[in-house]
Amino acid sequence: ELIIPIIEKILRENISELNEISLVALPSVNCDNREKLTLGNPWYLRRNANGVDLNRNFPAEWIVVDSVYNYFTSDPDGLTYRGPFPGSESETMATMRFLKKFRPKAVFSFHHLAGICGETLLVSRTAKNDKKYIDLCNQYAKLFWEGIDPQLVENRQVSPGCSPGSLATWCYLELGIPAYDIEGPVNKDD
Repeated sequence: ELIIPIIEKILRENISELNEISLVALPSVNCDNREKLTLGNPWYLRRNANGVDLNRNFPAEWIVVDSVYNYFTSDPDGLTYRGPFPGSESETMATMRFLKKFRPKAVFSFHHLAGICGETLLVSRTAKNDKKYIDLCNQYAKLFWEGIDPQLVENRQVSPGCSPGSLATWCYLELGIPAYDIEGPVNKDD
């Protein structure tokens, strides 16, 4: 996985900042699906054992039905099902408790096996007109891009794209902190 080398590089090159910040990695919030991903399950199918897409289960605009990858988030048989109610899954609740307790400055959520994540950082669609928040997101995103490759930073911006019920939307609405879905590399043939 690339998460550890990225964290090591950030820490190595910014050692003085450790007096002011902490860095925490949750290796997997969706343990049910992680093994399926390693065996080739499509990256966008992130359901847990209950058939719930955890990144649609957070109580943040959850009521809004979205169509994602040609599936409706309200359809229990759909592959992006948001769950029977907001925060219905234990993984969602544990993540929210953790983030409320520790109040991080930013959250980076890898949406693939980290070894195939790209440099695209999505933030909540809800925040697209909140210039102050988007500017703050871009500041923290620079640290991520520098950690991968300093040449990525130039002219790089986050993209509002995270759906209702996502971790990023919940972090924006509930905690007011920058939160990112780290997506896979952009494939122009898709």
